[in-house]
Amino acid sequence: LRDMRKIAGIHGTIAELASVDKEYELAMSVAAGGKMQAVVVDDDAVGAEVLSAVKKADVGRVTVLPLNKMMGGKPRGPAILASQHLEGFAIDLLDFDEKYRNAFWYVLGDTVIARTLDQARANMGGVRMATMTGELIEASGAMSGGSVKQFQMKFGAASPGKLEEAAAKYNQANDALRTVREDLKAIQLQIRELDNELRQAQGANADVQADLAALESQLKVARETKTRREQVQKEYTENYNQIVADYKTKTQQKQESEDKLTQMRDTRTKIRDRIAQIAPAELQNAIQAAREKSHDLQNRISELVDVQSTLNSEMSGKTYRRDQLKDQIDSDTAKVESNTKKIEKLQEDQQRLVVEIAAVQKIIDEMESGMKDLQNAKDAEVERKHNLDLERSDCANRIQTKADLISSIRTEIEIAKDRKRGYEEEAKTVTIEVERPLPTMEELNRTIKSCEGQLAKLGNVNLNAIDEYNSKKARYDDINAKVATLENRIKELNKLMEKLNAEKKGLFM
Repeated sequence: LRDMRKIAGIHGTIAELASVDKEYELAMSVAAGGKMQAVVVDDDAVGAEVLSAVKKADVGRVTVLPLNKMMGGKPRGPAILASQHLEGFAIDLLDFDEKYRNAFWYVLGDTVIARTLDQARANMGGVRMATMTGELIEASGAMSGGSVKQFQMKFGAASPGKLEEAAAKYNQANDALRTVREDLKAIQLQIRELDNELRQAQGANADVQADLAALESQLKVARETKTRREQVQKEYTENYNQIVADYKTKTQQKQESEDKLTQMRDTRTKIRDRIAQIAPAELQNAIQAAREKSHDLQNRISELVDVQSTLNSEMSGKTYRRDQLKDQIDSDTAKVESNTKKIEKLQEDQQRLVVEIAAVQKIIDEMESGMKDLQNAKDAEVERKHNLDLERSDCANRIQTKADLISSIRTEIEIAKDRKRGYEEEAKTVTIEVERPLPTMEELNRTIKSCEGQLAKLGNVNLNAIDEYNSKKARYDDINAKVATLENRIKELNKLMEKLNAEKKGLFM
């Protein structure tokens, strides 16, 4: 119905919509059983239309799985425990589109795949398991097994009816993949060369950045030191100026005191001379007072001399410290100027490296654009392969159905011929009359002709069908091998893309 485009919305059978590794094919077929022929449709309206068409055509029964109504589920506890010791859940070992997960859950549920029957037996009890040797153990404990049919339905079956077309498409896909691989190798070589250049540029830039950071740190420390020392120099200069002013004041006071002392000495000499001449009592008292005042002035002069000495010492220390700070400031200023020149040179180098890195980044962006084109080409080839797999599966189902039908018709023909010969021989040997009249030869001939007419409606029987089937089967196996090779190459391509993306991220992180 889908291929004849009579009903839209049919996705295909469960067997057509998934693929599985060859080592799990038998286990998956046993686990899915007859449900592999269940048909996946868009919704329940399409499902009802399919059921009506099948019933009208009187071709048997069919199970439809409407995606809008299918419900998923979660593994049970015993199944989770068993999966940890066995191969895993069957649904996880299949490769299918996630939009079909609920449909595949209906088919497989939490069935677990075991490698051998002994492994499955060791985990029996509330777990549905299928073995890679073809046995099935139900959650209830029921076990089934035995021989497996040669032409048992498989996931991702091939399409022998369109093998030539599939082979041509396969060759095209293989050529495209080869071209993509060659382009990727060239791109990988260019990326490695750019990576080396970028690493060298980044290494040089890192050294420049480190030197620049060190010089900026030194410059910052020097500026802070210069600021502190300028502040200290300013304080010392203010103290020095204050001391100089105090010194000048004290010196002036000293000079005034010395002048006064000289005057007083002169006065004392005159008074002594006068006393020697007159020497009255009043003068004696005045002389005594003058002497005491002179003694006080002498003490004051001594104190001022001590202060002057102290101020001279402090002024000498401050002058020496001022000279030291001036020399230090001059040295720091020279260092600042030198570091400033170095920073300017490093900034020029940094700008040059930034331009070079921008150029490399532009080249990398162009390479990424080319990689995206290659990725799109790869995705197109993968999609084409998926379509080929679907066509191959559809054709395999048709061939299997045709082969079963031919075998059944041949068997029925032989049985009918044997019965006819038996009835004829038996009729010849019958010599007595029976109570019930036998059908006449004319009636038998009409019945035979009716059967032959029904056989004619089925079409001509190809006597070489088995030989042709064997030939197609060999061709089918060859295509399967080529498809497996293509899948391996696609996996290698994916790994290469992941490696390139990882290296690209490593360059800028």
